[in-house]
This record gives sequence, C-alpha cells and structure tokens, in this order.
Amino acid sequence: ISSFHDPPHPSSIINKAPHIVSIVYTTHARLTVDWKHLIFLILAMSNHNAGYGLGGMNSGAAEFNPNSYAYPGYGMYNCDSQQPHDQQYLPDGIGGGYYEPTQSEDNVPDGTFYPFMPPYVPHIQSSPVSAIAIDPVADATYVAGHTILLHRKRHHVGYPTPAEQRSSMLATHMFSLGTLYSACAAHPEARKEVLDNILTSIYGNSYKTSSANRTQIKIPNHAYLPPYDPPSASEIGIMAKRHHLGVTKILPFTSKVASAVHETGEERTEGYHCNISPSAVRVHTRGGLQVSSSKILGMVSGTFHPGIYSQQGIDDKMISSCASHVTVGGVSANRSGTNLYCMDLYSSSLKVVASHAVRSDNGYNKMCVSNLATNHETTNIIAGCSDGTLRIFDGSWRGGNYMECAKVSAHGGGVVQIATSGNLICTTGFSSRSPVNYSTGSSQLYAFPDEHVLVFDIRYLGRGGIAHPFSGLKGGPRFVSFVPGLDDTVEHRILACSGQAGGGVQMITPFGSLSGNPSAANDYFNPAMDPSEAITAVSCIGKNLAIGTSHGNVIHYCMSGYEQIMANKGKSATAMSTEALDPPTFLEPPPLSIEPHLLQGSASHDAPSNSVFNPYVMCKDPMVTPTTVNGEWNPYSFGPLSKNVCNPGGKKVLSENLKQILANTSYDGYTASIQSSNLGINLLKNNPTGSSKDELMNANKFLHGKPFVNVCYDADSDPRKNNKKGDDRDSIGKIIPERYRTKDRPANSMFTIFDFAALNDTVFPGYDYPPTMSNSYVCSVLVLLYFVPEIHNAMLESQQRIGSVEMKAKKNTKSAPLLTGELGFLFHQINSISAHAMCHPKPPGTSEDPCQPIVGTFVPSNFLSNFATMQEAVSLALLDDSPAAAEMARRPEAFYRFLLHHLDRELSANYDGGKGSRQSSKRGSKTKQPRMIDSLQGLDSVSMNQFVTGSGPPSANLNRTYTVELSYEAFQTSSDESPDFMHLLQYSLSKHVRLRAWCEATKKFETVVQRKIITTLPKILSLSCACAGAHGEDKLPFWRKSNGLGHWVPAMIEIEIDDNGNVITRQLVHMPDSSESVWQEYRGKPLPDSVVATLNETSGVSGEVGTRSARYRIDLVLTYLNEHANEGGESTAGRHIVHTRVPSSYKKRALCSQLEKLRQCAADSDRVRKLTLLRDVAIEDFEKRIHFVEEQIKELETIKEDEWVLFNGPNVSSTTIDDALAFHVPFKEPCIILFRQVETDTDIIPEPKVDISDLFWNESPLLPDLPRDGDSLAFDAEFVQVENESSVLTSTGSKVVIREGRHAVGRISLLDCESGRELVDDHVIPREPVVDFLTRFSGITPSDLNPKTSRHHLISARSAYLKMRYLVDRGCKFVGHGLQNDFRTVNLFVPPCQIIDTVDIFRMENRRFISLRFLVNYLLQRDMQVEIHDSIEDSRAANELYLKALELKDKGTFEETLRQIYERGQQTDWKVAELTR
Repeated sequence: ISSFHDPPHPSSIINKAPHIVSIVYTTHARLTVDWKHLIFLILAMSNHNAGYGLGGMNSGAAEFNPNSYAYPGYGMYNCDSQQPHDQQYLPDGIGGGYYEPTQSEDNVPDGTFYPFMPPYVPHIQSSPVSAIAIDPVADATYVAGHTILLHRKRHHVGYPTPAEQRSSMLATHMFSLGTLYSACAAHPEARKEVLDNILTSIYGNSYKTSSANRTQIKIPNHAYLPPYDPPSASEIGIMAKRHHLGVTKILPFTSKVASAVHETGEERTEGYHCNISPSAVRVHTRGGLQVSSSKILGMVSGTFHPGIYSQQGIDDKMISSCASHVTVGGVSANRSGTNLYCMDLYSSSLKVVASHAVRSDNGYNKMCVSNLATNHETTNIIAGCSDGTLRIFDGSWRGGNYMECAKVSAHGGGVVQIATSGNLICTTGFSSRSPVNYSTGSSQLYAFPDEHVLVFDIRYLGRGGIAHPFSGLKGGPRFVSFVPGLDDTVEHRILACSGQAGGGVQMITPFGSLSGNPSAANDYFNPAMDPSEAITAVSCIGKNLAIGTSHGNVIHYCMSGYEQIMANKGKSATAMSTEALDPPTFLEPPPLSIEPHLLQGSASHDAPSNSVFNPYVMCKDPMVTPTTVNGEWNPYSFGPLSKNVCNPGGKKVLSENLKQILANTSYDGYTASIQSSNLGINLLKNNPTGSSKDELMNANKFLHGKPFVNVCYDADSDPRKNNKKGDDRDSIGKIIPERYRTKDRPANSMFTIFDFAALNDTVFPGYDYPPTMSNSYVCSVLVLLYFVPEIHNAMLESQQRIGSVEMKAKKNTKSAPLLTGELGFLFHQINSISAHAMCHPKPPGTSEDPCQPIVGTFVPSNFLSNFATMQEAVSLALLDDSPAAAEMARRPEAFYRFLLHHLDRELSANYDGGKGSRQSSKRGSKTKQPRMIDSLQGLDSVSMNQFVTGSGPPSANLNRTYTVELSYEAFQTSSDESPDFMHLLQYSLSKHVRLRAWCEATKKFETVVQRKIITTLPKILSLSCACAGAHGEDKLPFWRKSNGLGHWVPAMIEIEIDDNGNVITRQLVHMPDSSESVWQEYRGKPLPDSVVATLNETSGVSGEVGTRSARYRIDLVLTYLNEHANEGGESTAGRHIVHTRVPSSYKKRALCSQLEKLRQCAADSDRVRKLTLLRDVAIEDFEKRIHFVEEQIKELETIKEDEWVLFNGPNVSSTTIDDALAFHVPFKEPCIILFRQVETDTDIIPEPKVDISDLFWNESPLLPDLPRDGDSLAFDAEFVQVENESSVLTSTGSKVVIREGRHAVGRISLLDCESGRELVDDHVIPREPVVDFLTRFSGITPSDLNPKTSRHHLISARSAYLKMRYLVDRGCKFVGHGLQNDFRTVNLFVPPCQIIDTVDIFRMENRRFISLRFLVNYLLQRDMQVEIHDSIEDSRAANELYLKALELKDKGTFEETLRQIYERGQQTDWKVAELTR
C-alpha cells in the first residue's frame, strides 16, 4: 500500500499471480488503516500456502512462509512450493544460469572482492537500481529504483483531473542474507521540466532529438545511455521506457534523538537514511517511515557536512554517527539559480541553513552539481559539476557561506562521480562528442565516458589530475570509491566500475603506473551479469561491496583478508563490524501539522502578496536572507542563518546542580530566589569600572552570559552532541599535565645554548636526546638501570677494568665492544653533572638566586654508537632503521631484555677472566660463580606440554628468565568483568593455554595444554606489560579501570608459591571506610596431580633453592607517553618516560658530592687569573651555596620516605607514587614495571677512581711527560658525520626534521699553553661508518681515517675518551673556543672550573657569540681557516686569545676592547673580509 492519502483496499495489493504476493505499506499522519482487515487478509493468504513478504515501519523484520521455496539468488521473491522449479515466477528481464556460484574467501588472494552470496532482486518492482548504500552500523543495504507507474491515480491540488502516480521505490535488505526488511514508495516522480533539465545538463541534448534526427546524426552505441528516459521522450517520437529518474543518493546515519526503549528499559540508537531525488529530499527510518521532507526540486547528489570527530580516527561508522547536516546539489529549479543547499537533518522539515548558486564561467545557471563528496579530514566539500570542473568549498564555514576555495578543470564533458580519501581525490566523467548531421550540417552533443580515472592531490591542485587508464572494453569508468591498500606502502586503492552494458570492475593503485609495474597493482574482473546488463549503482563500506544493475539486481561482494590488511596498517577491522538488524521500533505518529496546500488560495504562484499564508509564501522554494554586493541586492549570493552551522537548538535543559539547589529552596511553584554565591557566580567579577550598578544594568548579559549558562544549563543537552565523541580536537593535549609535556631543544641544535636547568627541580640530570635522534627510546631504559643500586654499582666498578681491556682490544681487532664500560662511563657522567650542579657560573642579573642549582643534561651518544654497531642488536631488530623493528611504544621492552642478558654475560666474562661460564675455570670444579644480574632478577620457570587425552607423556623443561611478560589471552575472550591486576599477574606467573598439536602416539592432531609456571622468585621482579602502542588497543582497557579502592596497579604486593606449585598473589588494599589495610588474595585453579609431580621433578633438576615467598613494593615504572592517543595509529610524537623511587642514598651521595666540589672551588685561589667559567663567582656566593647544601643534607636525614622523580627527557620533576600508578588517563601506556622485595635495599658505593693506564700516552710520539693538576691545555676537536639528516617539506614549504644528523669525533688536538708545544694530535676512527667527512670544516679526508693509507696517529673512539677523561680527572684546565660543543661530542662532562672558553670570555651579556676567526682577525691581526679547519691551528689561536685576554685584563682595557669589537662587528656585519678594508 504505497498511497499517502488513499485508504488501503484489499484488491489493490493482490498480484495477478494468486500465490505470489508482496505487501508494502507506509505510515503517514493522515493514513487510516483497518488493521483487522489487513491481518485477516494476511492470515487468509497464509492458509493458501502463499509465500509473502511483509515489510514496514512498525511491523518488524520481514517474515516469510517457511513452507515456500525460495529461488536461490532472489531473496525477495517467494515462490509457490507446489510449482516446478522451472515454472517459478521471475522478474522481467531476468534470465537464469548466468550468475556464477558463490566463492570462499580461502580461494581468492587478499584484497580481492569475491561474491559470498547469489545475486538477488530487491523489492523495487523490477526497476533499474538507481541508488544503493550499505549501512556502516547495521547489517543493512538500502536499494532504490527509478520511478515506476503504481497503476493508481492521485488527486493533486491545482490539477482539475487526477494524475497517474509514479514513484521511486526504496527497499531495505539484510546485507548478509539479502532478505527483505522493509520497502516503501519513497519519492514521487519529479515534474517533466525538472527531469529534462537534469538530463540535458548531464548528458547533453541528444534526448530531445527526434528519432529521425537521431538516426541521421548516428549517435554511436558507445555513447552513455542511462536505463531511463526523460518524460518528454514519447513526445518527440522516441520509444519511452517504463522508468524515469528516481532516487539518486542514499546516505545512512544513526542518532539517539528518537531513541526507542525496549521492554528491558535499555536505550538504543536508531538508524535513518537521507535519500535524495529530483522531487524532494527526505529522511526515512530503516523501516521506511518518513520522518522529514523538503520539497527542493532538481537535487541529484548529496554528502554529509563535515563534523567533529573523536581522535581515534575517522571512518564510515564515525561519520554516520556524527552526521548533523547534509549538503545536496543538482540543477536549479527556480529563478535564483541556487543549486547547492545545506540542510539540518534534525529539523522537522530539513531546514535550509545555507544555499549557494554554483555557476559556470559564462553565467549559465542550468549547470548541474552532479556529485558531492566530503573530505572529513580536511573539512572540505568537493563538488563535481556538469561543466567539467571540480570545485572545493570550505566546510568549516569560516567565510559565513559556501566559500569556494579552489576550482580545477577535470573532464571536458562533465564530472560524474567523486571519491576522496586523505589528500587524494579521484573523479570519473564524460568527454563531450559532437557527431555531425550530414543532411543538415548541424552537430549534437552526446555523453561519452572518459577512458581514464583522474586522481588529484588536494595539496597540488594546480598540477591537474593524473590520468589512470581503465582496462574495461565496454566503455570508460563511471563509479569510483576508495578501498584500503594491501600494505603500508599503498594506503589506498581505487575501485572503478564501468557504467556500460557488459562493463567490469577494476582495482587501481593510485600512481601505480608511475612505479613501472602497473599490472601488478591493477586487478580487473567482470561481475556476474547478463551481457545486456550494466552497473547503475555502487556502494563500498569497509570490506563490503554492493552493486546494483540495470536489470534490477543486487550483487554483494566481500573483500578477502580484510582483517589482516587493516591489522598490517595498525587499525582494527572490528571497528567496522555491523550490528544485527533489529525489528523496527514502534513510533507514535507525528502530531498534526498544517500542510502548505491547505492554506493555498487562488492567488497566482508567481507574484508575492501581503498575506502571511498566501500561495507565494507557502510554495516558494526555501531561501535565506540575500546579501548585497557594492550596496546592491545580489539575488545569487545567500548566507547561512548562522555562522556556526552546528548551533544547538533553542531548548535548554537545567543542570543537575541547579535542580539540586531548587530542591532545597522554597518557592511558590513559579519563581525561586537563589543566592548567586550558591551558584558559584561572582556578579562583580571582571567589572571594568568596579561598580555593581554598571554590571547589573543589562539583564541579558547576566541571563545569557557564559558564567550563568555554564552553571545553570546542561551543556550536553543537544542530542547531536551525544553522537560527537571528542568535540575538542585538542582534548588530549589539554588534559596532559605540565610535567608530562616536554620542551625539547630545536632540531639540529645539539650544540646551541639551551636552558635545560629551568626544566629541572631536582639534583638528577635529564637526558638531551629527543625523539628525532636515532634510537632515542634507549635513554629511558638507561635511566631505569641507573636507579637500580646493584646495577649502578656494578657499572661504576666496571670502569676500573676498562684500561686493560681496551689495550687488549687494540691487539684483537675483532674484540666486541663492552656495553658495561660505556654504561659505567655514562653513569659517571650523570654523577659528575649532579656533583657540579652548584658549581655553576654566576647567573646573569642581580635578582637570580645564587643558591639555585643548575642541573644540565646527559647525552648517551657513546653508548648508543656502541649499541648501534653490535651485530646482535641488528639481528634482533632493535635499531630504529630496522624494517622488522618492534613498534616504537614496545621497543624498550625488547631492548631491556636484551640489555640484561648482555650485561650479565659481560660481567660474568670479566669475573671469570673472559670465559663467560657460570662455573669456575678450574677443571672439574662444580662451584658456580655468582652472576650479578642473574642473582638479582633471574627466576626459574617450568614449561610443560601435556595432551588432554593423556595419549602422550608430558614434556617439561626448566627455563631461566629475567622478565615476566603479562598475558591477557584468558581475559580477552572471557565474558566476565575485567580482572584485577593481581589476577592478571597470577595468571601470567602460572599460565596455561590450549592448542592443537600433533600426537605421535595417536598419529593425529589433539588438544594440548601448554603451561609455564614459575618455581622461584627474584629479588627484583621485572614485568613487561605488553600493551603499549597501536597493537595494544584491546589490552589497555584493563589498565584504564579502577578497582574502587585505589589505582589498578597496587603499590605493595605479595607472591607465594605453595608446596604444590600453585602461585598465589596478594595486594595490599586500603579500606576507604577505615584506616586499616588488608591483603586481598588471588588464587588460580589448583594444578592437577600429574602437573604437580612433573613440576617437582623438573624444578628439582636445577639444584637451586630460590625464594618461594616474597613481599614486593613498586620501585620503577617506564611508560609510553602517547600525546595523540585519540588519533589512532602509531604516534610519531610519542616518547618514553620513567617514574622512579629514588633511594635516600642516591640523593645523599649527590648532595655530599656537591658540598665537596663547592669547597674545592672556594679554595681555588687561582680561579680569577685562569678566567674559567666560574671567574665571576665571589667567595661570598660559594659560602652561601655551601651553607645551602649543608642544610639540605641535614633535612634529608629527617625524611624517612623515599622521593619519587619523573624523568621526561630534559624535564625532571618531583612527583608522587600516585602519579606513577595512574594509568586511567588516555595518554599513559605502561611498558616496564619493576617490583623490589621489601627490606632488600642496597646502598650505592662511592664512585671508584678509574686508573687509566699510561700506555695510552706512551704510544703517542708527541708526549715526553704527562700534564699535572692545574696545567692549562689548549684543546680543539674536529668532527665527521655518521648519520645524515632526514627531513620533509610540508605543504606550506616549511621544513620538518624527521631524523637529526649525528656527528662523531674525527680528530683531537692538545697543546701546552705555557710552551705552545703539541702534546696530542690523534685522528679518531669512529665506531660507526662515516657518511660525510665534512672536509671543508674538519680538514679530514677519507684517507686520513683509513688504517691502510693514513699517515696520522690513529686511535679508537674509546681511547680518545679515556685520554680526555684522564686529563679531566687529573684537574687539567682546558682552553678553547666553543668547548661545550667539543666536550659534548666526545661525550665527556668537564667541570666549569676546568673550562676556559674564549667564546664566553669575549662576549657581552645578552649579546651574540663571536666566531674564532673574527676575533683572531681583529685582535691578532691575521687570518685563519682560509680553506679548511685545522684543530691544531684552532687550539693555538684559542690559546693566544686567552693570553690576549689576560693581557687586556692586566691593563684594565678589556671591557673597552670588547665594546669596540662589537661595534666593529656591527659595522662589518660580522664579515671577516670587511675587517681588512
């Protein structure tokens, strides 16, 4: 029953075939249905064994007679089971036998579409499919057809006689089954002149040509002829088809605005779809109920307006749930020429909020906006026009209207369809052809499909579209859509379909032809269609593809391997899974409303009148207020009603806070007096005059101001906002506390002055190694190991053996690098920076506190260079440039496991004299030597395999590990609530999984239980959380919860292994109602007796008696900081941070070292003459600093609890244990957690003195004797580049550094400042390969560092470090120019009292630094560095400048000379060449 006005009549719904009946009905406000008669009719037909399909808005899902036989491939039509198969009724034009059978996903390669079900005929009365859409949320496919004759007449107001009713049918089918869900007559047919204008604008004028002229012109068969005719076709002698243009676009969306309530009282989301036709724009429910309509004529395309989406990524489901406005386009059906409208989906009549007239360059106002698409990432609306142009509009409404941002020519005969994804836009279109009528000499345009798909880059529209050829033989492409690429190298592929009879489908890789292998990227296939059948509609959502044909068929395809493809891209395919299609919910009819035609009189439709309800006002197309151009009315420029298209409605909901205040306030039922203080509103706040009278004069300012609205009204009352998850694109950034944000130095400024001290409020240095440096994730693990006292002590002690080991390595070139030594050097660097935090130069200005410590940063460059050259690190894919490297978020976990094993082997090798065995080197001895890390973090576990059937004997073996990886498998598949942390830990320590394995006893696959059970407990329990990054999306929700009694991760735990091998875990819980704490216990299932026996037998083999019960406290937490957690994928801006419990011995050692260094500086009477960096610090300031440190040491003795510190790159701040355990925030993802047994703290030892062998100096031919304490040495170093910079250019032309370049020491030179003799001139062989020798600036050539061709004295990088370390430890003072850069590259910390830097001496406060060459030219009257740099020349020049400064100081003319240098530099623009003029 499709009529909106006439009551149903039983005779009108019975088909001529008595046993084949389809009932379709709609609900309307004025429709009265005798439900008793309808139910009686249905029951009567069911008694005659008739199969029927009943679909409707209020009826539920379609029901079918179970006794009827359904012909395979036609899920809609139910046939009589009593008739033979070959006599069943089939729709017109459908022949059997040419549809291919369904295929299995296993038989097709990944990324290929395969038909998973037979084609079916939708309930659109056998008309050609005009539009099709797959619902991204529900298991539904919406299919619309071109208009058909309903064989009944309808009375129209203003028409003297009834007219035949023609309508476009709209059906909803289940995508997975193809069965009917609902169907209705959705849109009436548009007026004849409207349809003619559309077809003329898109396809040319060939349809208005008589049959005789068409024959003479001979329009070829390859011209595109749609499966319908214009209404005027019969008037000019052309055989009219049965169908005219119907619904052209379907846009599904969901909303909670009209939520239905089940019997259980649960709320659910309703589904809708906006459908567009030349007659109207309407919104229907999934069941077919029309909820709103707008009679805008001539529209053929539409797209959702850009919305506000969450930061987890934009997909079709997100777009569907956030849709609030729709933009429609077509041809103009009024005098204004408007052909683009934006409508509010939530208004009762699809209110128009903006309109625009898209015109061609010649002002032709019949141009058609043939297709629309939205780029939701760039918030642009893209329009394809019949004049062949592609126009891009600003979807953010910044201009208050449809602001046209760009226009580019695409297809000469008009754009047909658009698809967009990311920065790419692909289009199909027509090429206009003009065959000549030889009898008259005239020509006629016709539409010919363009043979190529054009791909545009929205960032480079000026370059035009790149043509991608279409392989089909039956005409060019017509329909396009983006589908996922097969791997990370190909983000998108293009699905292109032909619109010609017998056409096919092709998968095109954008710009694949440019790679030289286009055939490998493009796949072509022909759908199972009749040779005369053409594709007329296509919809592709996720892995699902639906194709509608000119014969009224629908074919469903599915992409094989879609889940794996999305997983390779770091995305979840389950996010695009659809819900089952529930029965439609009963909705009350809408209230009675006034129809426009009821108020129409006999007045003319063309002229306006003064009456409010005159025909002109009621029938005029929706328009908004016009604008003026140069003071004149512009009828073609219309602005929106509001600049913010997503303004909430006028209805406001009182907040819960105000409701509670009203409940406690007495009022008379109409008014209530509430104190403004109760609302938290200060009426006098921000009053510029200070007068309350001026503030309260304007009542509207109070009632509608932000303070009042925010307190009194619910800001989330607008139903649309419930669907917009994450309204603020920067919401994550706003909730990240300041301590978690970091201020890295600018890229490529490793050696520039950067005030890191302002980022540190502790005595421990952070690290200056930002994420733009290679393998920067290592730094967080090194900080973690530094605060493990046992490892800290062992690494410092390992320095004592470095000298002898290095000398042995000189003789054995294959000796592997020692990470223990490099880690010891690094820990020494950290200790030195802390010890000299109070020995800093005088702060500039007089207001600075001289007692404020200035803690610098450390750089682990030497350690990382050693690590990067290790073959084991390359094999394990631990380096950043490794293709098989783990995800950045989880990479520290793999590196931590590697480093523990490697350090343990190195320490054991050093202890055993290089043998690396756990046993003594004495033959036959069974005594095992202690292994430090093994005894600290090692734990035994038994791995066991046992068949469930007991067919085969259980196998077991003993393992020794240093870390425990948390296992989530048992809880991810369970329907129970999320586990507590101790439950998860208990399962990870005694886990079991079921697998299928081959059993030799039974010779078949059987279920086997794999178990891994720990048998001993370590002193430090290291947990690898295994949940950070994009691949941990399903595990992170466990960490986000709270157990109601505190953080999910407890601060204190207990672990016990009973006599039967069962692991028991407990956590200390603080009860909220009392001050007491209780232990909450977690036990798993008891182990079977057979497992216990095998466990005892296997664990006894080790011969070791480990700890079976221990109480632990949390000590260290390494976390991945995901600053863009809601944008999805792997974050390039992520970094790793460390929360650590700092034992009191660490801070006490740092303060005592500071006190010792301060007293040494105060006793140095030679500091002023030497012009060190501490030359301006007075004795009084040193005394104040000494007193300040002494007070801190006394205060530390009274504090019993350890301090917690957060290390976030150079940002170091004091924090609390609660901050370390807080994982409910979205930007923190755990990586490594260390628990330490209670009462097992180890004090750190005083740093031992490193005795560097004199052999390093005896090899040098330049050195007769060694420098002593206080000697001044001129120093300079030259560098080579070991890693090139990697950068990209943005669309704005700015440079973004992806990976910074790195340098290494290539040459070191030392001169005696007293005699000027050369002491050292060594060339250094870097650990890593050199990519650029920087000869222009370093003077080093490739042959200089080649041992076979070099004529210089060559040493290793470690020898260079040890030489410099030797001089620093002996107290030598270094003279040079820009020494901070040199020492940083050598990776050595030199105390400020031992640095005499001429770049700092010859500098005025807050002025620029002066180059060495400029100072030498001005003060020494000679030039240098003419061709290349030379470290000997530079160090000698720096020494001469230092002596010159001493001379000027003695004469008292230093300040005046420095002022003259700056004046001369400004005059010459600091160019050396200008000094000689």
